Amino acid sequence: MTEAEILEQLATHGDRMWSILQYWTSVSFAILIAGHFTADRIHWLVLAFFGILYACFSLLFTNMVQFDSSVITAGLDHLQQMAEEGQQLSLIGQTFISESPLSKQNPSLVTSSAMRLAFIGLFLATLVYPTYCHLKSKNSPS
Repeated sequence: MTEAEILEQLATHGDRMWSILQYWTSVSFAILIAGHFTADRIHWLVLAFFGILYACFSLLFTNMVQFDSSVITAGLDHLQQMAEEGQQLSLIGQTFISESPLSKQNPSLVTSSAMRLAFIGLFLATLVYPTYCHLKSKNSPS
């Protein structure tokens, strides 16, 4: 593959991954809001069913993001190999290698830990908060 083809794939998979994450995040916040406002009207079985659906939905999206991440990592490795073989990379190619959060040249433990923490935190909050609101509404006097 040429450098231009690799960069096109990196951009395509990066954009796809960003779209997936935006969609998952918007669904998560929609569930949080719905759980807050419908806590006193929703049956616990429906709440449990939606929790299971959301967990399956999140697993599917996690797998899709992991696929895109692995494709991006492979593309970055290919660009790095091209550079090591003496091929002159464009400024865009060099920037992808040096600045991408998925690049092996730029291992950022803080960034990767923060992303994982945000994902896990939002996932757990989306499962726990509607349940908390439901239990609180059942225990409060009407």
